[in-house]
Amino acid sequence: MAICQIRLFGTFWHSWVRPWDNRGKCYMDRKRINVGQTHRILQHTCTRLSSNLLVKWAATLQLTISIEKCCVLNIGSTQNYAYLHISNDVLPVVYIDQVRDLGVIVSHDLRPATQINATIAKAHQRANAIHRAFVSRDISPLVRAFLVYVRPIVEYNSIIWSPHLKQDIESVENVQRRFTKRLPGFKKFSYQEKLRRLDLPSLELCRLHCDLLWCYKIIFGYVDINFDDMFEFRISTNTRGHKYKLFKKRNTSSLRLSFYIERVVNVWNHLLQIWLNLLRYLHSKEL
Repeated sequence: MAICQIRLFGTFWHSWVRPWDNRGKCYMDRKRINVGQTHRILQHTCTRLSSNLLVKWAATLQLTISIEKCCVLNIGSTQNYAYLHISNDVLPVVYIDQVRDLGVIVSHDLRPATQINATIAKAHQRANAIHRAFVSRDISPLVRAFLVYVRPIVEYNSIIWSPHLKQDIESVENVQRRFTKRLPGFKKFSYQEKLRRLDLPSLELCRLHCDLLWCYKIIFGYVDINFDDMFEFRISTNTRGHKYKLFKKRNTSSLRLSFYIERVVNVWNHLLQIWLNLLRYLHSKEL
């Protein structure tokens, strides 16, 4: 029954959101309206209309709307709340500074600090639990447990929250540095020597691999993401490197430079053809 309800909700959503497809996004059982400054009056009307329709539809199928999960997150420093208010007889919406969406904490200033701190705390907790749980001091199962239970935490959706400040990069790297330091006989070695002996890459390098792999998937259409919404190819006669170089857009915001579509361009353009073949191989292993 739950699967049928989700499918019915998807049908309902796309039936009324279609005229404003460029502003609305839907993820399974939630709805999200992105409001632009120039379309605030129209979007306010659409939000009120859609909320009334949603309440009537939910009542027909005897579904309960989770009011405590309904909120408004204002992106940017300008406070524009008035046109987002929904009438009290529909949904009482709460304004918040941050929200967790698909496992990632998004703040009103789009800085990843909150997500990074939450990720680091959870990863340290899991790494400490591994050292406490294993009676054996054999290095092989300890490292294997770290790769299975800790690394996915610090790599989950890293293309969204990947740190760009040195202090944040070091904080994330300390998760692996601290774990390897507690391994028997490894305390006297430097961090780079520990990684070499354990045959482990740094967490920063893992995030770079993830960035490049996703860039490869987007460019060659292996994921359901429109390439034109993210990148554009660079028109160049330079034959060095590969032929899929991206155009680096000019921007003046230091925060935007850390976004995925900005930071991955330079690294992608400097790849040699042999590394492009390696990304193709890594993608084929995921299939």
